[in-house]
Amino acid sequence: MNKKYLIGLCIGLGFTATGAIAATEEVNSMLYQVSVEQNETIELANGVSIETGGLFHANIVNADGEHLSQWCRGTFASKGDTFLGGAGFCTIVDSEGDFFWVWYTPTGPTTNDWGVIGGTGQYQGATGGGTTEQVAVLPDGRTTVALSKGTITTR
Repeated sequence: MNKKYLIGLCIGLGFTATGAIAATEEVNSMLYQVSVEQNETIELANGVSIETGGLFHANIVNADGEHLSQWCRGTFASKGDTFLGGAGFCTIVDSEGDFFWVWYTPTGPTTNDWGVIGGTGQYQGATGGGTTEQVAVLPDGRTTVALSKGTITTR
């Protein structure tokens, strides 16, 4: 599998939600991510390679300065240099200890779409989605910087 798909697949999300009234927040976050467990490659008899089991951690910094912590896993398939597809999920924790979960799927070698699955506390019942684009890969090949944009609506 092309390593560009493996690097920077996680999404960087973050927002501040307050009050009990539904509010739509703009997501505009920088994601500083490192691969803490490399993916395992499984070679199938038909020539398809499956990449799975990796774990990524990111520090997310929102435009307003808020920091969040994100953990992601995913599974991706390729045949030769052709990316066949894949998806993953992330758990994101804010400074109050509330969690929310998102799915993500690659849309190109350095981009992903994402959407909210659910959450706790202020994120319970949240909806929304957006895109994430990798903007840099550090020389170690395990560390990336990405920009995430979109919207999230909370109750």
